[in-house]
Amino acid sequence: GVFQPGQKIAEKGEHPVFAHVVISGEVIATDESGSHLFGPGSVFGLAEGLADITYQWDAVAKTVVTTRLIPVDRALREVRRLNAGLKGICRFTTMRVLNLPTAPESLK
Repeated sequence: GVFQPGQKIAEKGEHPVFAHVVISGEVIATDESGSHLFGPGSVFGLAEGLADITYQWDAVAKTVVTTRLIPVDRALREVRRLNAGLKGICRFTTMRVLNLPTAPESLK
């Protein structure tokens, strides 16, 4: 995906259809606690997609942003086929990133 400065990439309350890996540019994510800057190498939308929850923040391109799109439905299918160890890593990482007390149903 390519996004122009000021273009909304993710919206609070929306279910992610694609996860984004930032290849170049900067994205500002804003929630009640403030704002966070995502740059090259950042990934957003994957944890939310795997946990089947909505975005808790808005993300807007600060500069021209290029992302690699990961279809969430495909990522879920792939995670479900992983061996127990790798699936556990995905479950733990998703819980940590989203600050969840228990594993989401989609990753059990």
